[in-house]
Amino acid sequence: MTRTPCPETDGLLARVRRGEPATPPVTAHLERCAACREALAIEALFAGVPAGPEPPSDPDLLLLRARLRAHEAAAARAMRPVVWIERLAAPAVALAAAWVWPWLRQYLAAPGWTAPSPGFLLPLLALLAALVTVFVLLDVVGSEV
Repeated sequence: MTRTPCPETDGLLARVRRGEPATPPVTAHLERCAACREALAIEALFAGVPAGPEPPSDPDLLLLRARLRAHEAAAARAMRPVVWIERLAAPAVALAAAWVWPWLRQYLAAPGWTAPSPGFLLPLLALLAALVTVFVLLDVVGSEV
């Protein structure tokens, strides 16, 4: 890389970018100036590389993309509680079954089996009410999407 800058480099690069042909004075300068030759070589390397993504020409396309991203983000936020409920549902059912099993076995094994007492049913009803509440809240959150 050349360390000494040339005051004519910027003007030379501007002429090349505009597509002006090389004149004899420019050619003579390039023969004796290493900085300008290096700048032109670098310019030629980057000539075929696009400067960046082209902006969409249609403003409606930009608006559509923004709305799509917002809708996807809202759907992801709405699905978070559903995912957690799905993760917790199987362990909760297994825990409830393990908790109820001794009483259920006792009642089913008794000779004169009758319906369980209300004290036995209250925790199950509380669990059912909590599940219904969660699903109602999930429906409310999901409807806001």
